[in-house]
Amino acid sequence: MIIILEGLPKVGKTTLINYIKELNIDGIYTVDELIINTKELDQDTFINNDTHKINKYNEGLIVIDKGPISTLSYNEMLYYLNNNKDLYRVRKWFNEVAIPFYKRDDVYTIYLKSNKKRFRERGINKPHGSINNQNIMQEITINNIKKYCKNYEIINYEYKEMENFVNEIINKYM
Repeated sequence: MIIILEGLPKVGKTTLINYIKELNIDGIYTVDELIINTKELDQDTFINNDTHKINKYNEGLIVIDKGPISTLSYNEMLYYLNNNKDLYRVRKWFNEVAIPFYKRDDVYTIYLKSNKKRFRERGINKPHGSINNQNIMQEITINNIKKYCKNYEIINYEYKEMENFVNEIINKYM
């Protein structure tokens, strides 16, 4: 079973991944947001990184920090804000690689929704650069999850619920 954690920056995806790592449970594997060692953070890097992330493990319970839905949604938001032409290349890759992945029975996407909005980057032309942009980005991502993912759940999440949330995942999917 593969679980992909999605959500806005600072919602707690990486904290959850790190908590699961610390538990060190046999048969549970975690995949960080960035697994390719590079200084280049262009779209080819994110496409390559996502492709490696979804193929990193073949057994056990695998929990991934952001998946191809994030890359697609981010580029759709960049296109909305700046008419970014990378969207066409990202959509081609997404159709070829990600859609078949998300249609598998063993892939489950969990979108972590929080009432708290936090700035990660500043600027009106950045996907997370304003509260309005974060709201649009969340809407785009949730729509993509509903459109492309066979198995998904959208949950309200708070940091104080982390231990219960992880226990539920382990009990449900192990």
